[in-house]
Amino acid sequence: MANAAALEFDTLAATRELVAAGLARQQAEAVAVTVRAGRAGLAMKADLDSLEARLNARFDAKISGLETRMLRVAIAVVLAQTALTAALTASLTFGLLRIFGGAP
Repeated sequence: MANAAALEFDTLAATRELVAAGLARQQAEAVAVTVRAGRAGLAMKADLDSLEARLNARFDAKISGLETRMLRVAIAVVLAQTALTAALTASLTFGLLRIFGGAP
């Protein structure tokens, strides 16, 4: 996950600073160790950038698939509508020809 070098935490320096601020040495060491342990699971910017790139790629692939399916459905609807219009036109034409005596 996170880059170990970027998460390095100098417990000795932190302990010295806490002792200089008035904390007992044992308490300062405990605080420094706790802070270091807490930082171990943190995600870095590079981790978040990588996750964003992977999610964007997956999202783009899903959208592309949806666009393709939507286009296929739209074409099918247009073809069905065209066929229905042609059938109705033919039926109406033959019906009118029968009514007005133009067809056998």
